[in-house]
Amino acid sequence: MSKEYNSRKERREQSSQAKKETKGTKGKKKATNKQPSKLKKILSILLIAGLLLGLGGAGMFIYYASNAPELKASELTSPFSSKVYDMNDELVTDLAGEERRSQVSYGDLPQKYVDSVLATEDVRFFEHSGVDPKRILAAIWANITQGFGSEGASTITQQVIKQSLLTSDKTIERKVQEQYLAFKLDREYSKEEIFEMYVNKIYFGQGAYGVAEAAETYFNKTDLDNLTLAESALLAGLPQRPSGYDPYENPDLAKDRMNTVLHLMVDHGKISEAEAEEARQTEISSMLAEQTEETRQYQAFIDRVKKEVESQMGDVDIFKDGLKIYTTLDPEAQELTEQSLSSDGGPISWPNEDLQTAVTVTDTQTGAIRAIGGGRDYVSGGLNYASDDPRQAGSTMKPIAAYGPAIEFEQWSTYHQLQDEPIEFGDWNPTNWDDRYRGWMTMREALADSINIPAIKTLDEIGTDRASEFAEKLGISFGEDGMVLSDAIGSEEVTPIQMAGAFAAFGNEGVYNEPYTVRKVETPENGTVDFTPEPVSAMKDYTAYMITSMLETVVTEGTGTAADVPGVPVAGKTGTTNEEVDSWFNGYSTNYSISVWTGNQDRSPIQSGKDIPKQMFRHLMGELSQDVETEDFSRPESAVWVDVEAGSRPAKLPSAYTPSSRIVTELFQVDNQPSNVSSQFQRMDPVSNLAATYSESSDSINVSWSYSESAQFSVYANGSTLSNTEQTSLQISNPQPGRTYDITVVASGSGGSSDSEGRSVSVQVPGEEPSSGEDEENQESNEGENEQEQENDENNNGESGTDQENNSGEQNNNSDGENGNGNSGNQNNGSSENEGGSSGNQNNDSEQQNNDQDNGSNQQSNDQNNDTEQQSNDENDQVEQQSSDSSGNSSSEGGSGSSEDSDESNDSTDQQNQ
Repeated sequence: MSKEYNSRKERREQSSQAKKETKGTKGKKKATNKQPSKLKKILSILLIAGLLLGLGGAGMFIYYASNAPELKASELTSPFSSKVYDMNDELVTDLAGEERRSQVSYGDLPQKYVDSVLATEDVRFFEHSGVDPKRILAAIWANITQGFGSEGASTITQQVIKQSLLTSDKTIERKVQEQYLAFKLDREYSKEEIFEMYVNKIYFGQGAYGVAEAAETYFNKTDLDNLTLAESALLAGLPQRPSGYDPYENPDLAKDRMNTVLHLMVDHGKISEAEAEEARQTEISSMLAEQTEETRQYQAFIDRVKKEVESQMGDVDIFKDGLKIYTTLDPEAQELTEQSLSSDGGPISWPNEDLQTAVTVTDTQTGAIRAIGGGRDYVSGGLNYASDDPRQAGSTMKPIAAYGPAIEFEQWSTYHQLQDEPIEFGDWNPTNWDDRYRGWMTMREALADSINIPAIKTLDEIGTDRASEFAEKLGISFGEDGMVLSDAIGSEEVTPIQMAGAFAAFGNEGVYNEPYTVRKVETPENGTVDFTPEPVSAMKDYTAYMITSMLETVVTEGTGTAADVPGVPVAGKTGTTNEEVDSWFNGYSTNYSISVWTGNQDRSPIQSGKDIPKQMFRHLMGELSQDVETEDFSRPESAVWVDVEAGSRPAKLPSAYTPSSRIVTELFQVDNQPSNVSSQFQRMDPVSNLAATYSESSDSINVSWSYSESAQFSVYANGSTLSNTEQTSLQISNPQPGRTYDITVVASGSGGSSDSEGRSVSVQVPGEEPSSGEDEENQESNEGENEQEQENDENNNGESGTDQENNSGEQNNNSDGENGNGNSGNQNNGSSENEGGSSGNQNNDSEQQNNDQDNGSNQQSNDQNNDTEQQSNDENDQVEQQSSDSSGNSSSEGGSGSSEDSDESNDSTDQQNQ
């Protein structure tokens, strides 16, 4: 009983204790459960966020996938090449070209080539479902550890999609669509069909699409089973960078890439190390076939287009990125250029097969390149002489490096006087092409005849800093060493594209447009990139017009006459370099600017054909200008034509007495015109106190006058010259009875002065007029007197010649023994500055000045005398004079007359009297 009691009691105590413990335990559990509840919340939030992100990602994936393009068999099998359009948006060419698309089936592919592609591009191609998750993870890790872009994750299937339907843009949308379409493509086509699409579509360089075309291009093999392991490895490596690994252009890089492919094939168990080593011993040059010279239409232009697109759009490849390229190409101009450069049937008679010529035709107003001639019989990928092989510019640089800056910065006129003389610049002793020096000449003459010394002196005076600034605005730079004085005559190397653009600015009122071939590019997503350069104001409008005016003279009178185009206003400049290594003509109208270069590839002297640039320009400009309105160059208000007296230094306006032969018209900047009038030519004062009386005792008329200084006088009776004398009196013996004598005395011009106004007096001789018989006798007597006058006139001209020589010595400090020729350019045909130019119509200023100072002033007197004499002859048939002895003596004292008719008459009279 007690045990049970105790037991119950104990049990109650134990139960009570248990309850207490239970309460404590419950309290402890509540306290410890607080922390796990926070964690649960965080996990819940993360879970919800993950679900939301997953749903968002899935939604985005679904959205992008729904906008993905449809799979089309034609697009999957055809190369995704670019299309090129001309200036009128007409399709010119598909860069893939139908002739370059050779298709092969999977069964035609040798296993070693398949293995080389799989090892290089996608080793698990036959295992995944279009996208390789392992490769994606590996690429992510590589990008984290080695930098972004170090490894790609695209499978062969994805590359087919990208090259067929998408672009190379690195966007999430493009990547999502690529993966989605890769899954889809893998479900709808077999692996072999997808692999076949890949090898037929990819670009291998050298214009070859697909492995079959590549094998023939590089190895001249049409049966792929004949490919060696080394050849297969080389082909497998090319698509990553076709131009970079081009074995013709970069054999060393191609060899490295081939070895990389062989290494990957060993790593993936496709070949043994021994096989790889044997293949590595193969030299690239031993594998390659000789390149075929394939000429494709517009190829030189297309090659330039490719370079422009790649330079402005980075890593695009116009052969496989599916671009729409809108160019400036004028098909007519391009075809005309290619025909002109052809060795068969063109307008040029080529002296040999080696001589090369390059052409660039641009739009003068916009800089758009209309045609490019890269060379004779240009081939794809060949050396483009129009853009890639700069040559010394020769004298075509003179308007850019010398005269243009002089007008721009110093407002020189086209009349500006320059002295052509021997000169030294340190150790440099430049000369002219003919080793002659012409003395003073205008800037127009110096440029027209392509004289070197004035151009060099001009650059020296203007300074190379300012001149290079001017040239750089025209797209001409001078390298790290900067401009030097020899650049005035073209030591800097340039291309026809550069020169066509630079000269166009002169014809475009000073506005320069960088030459370009691409207007815009459209990408497959319809994005458009504008390629048109912005115009640059390179010079003042007066500079452009004044240079143009002088370059027009080059074509009409100077070294460029062979380039003149009848009916088309053109301007241009010739140029040849030392030893005639290069020959140029750069010219333009208001529509086109054309640059033509001729020379040998090895830079040896041109033996024959240095006139080809002028002939080519004339032909192209003439053909392009047919049935097209070509406006003349428009003179701006900032440039004005001004008459100046030739030979004046600085320029002076002609006086009222300057002979017309001594007046030239040149261009001046409107704010820098001459204002001083030349005093070189003045008019003599008239005689005074003129009197004439008849003396019956001596039967003569005594004429006298006064003059303030020593001078020569011309005396006329009834319009006929009696005498030229230095005396101030004259006796006319045996005058005709009953006649009235109208006597005029003129002070003759000398030393640049023109004749004075005439002073006249009349005297009546008493008596009756003679009979007709006596008239005839008097007429014969007068004829003799006129002959004597002519002889005296010739003697006087001899004295004038002596004066001319003296004047020449005083006024020309640069007499080189050649001024007597009068025309330094008459020895050439105007075909090249090395042939002398043809500005012979513009005589040397100093020589012309000397000639005109004496002959010009005498000419005015002669003209006046002849006019007066003619009037007298018309009225009276002949002046009737008396007394041969006294008349002859008077003539002899007065010197020779200025009229040939009067001189002959006086000469005859003297003979009769003797």
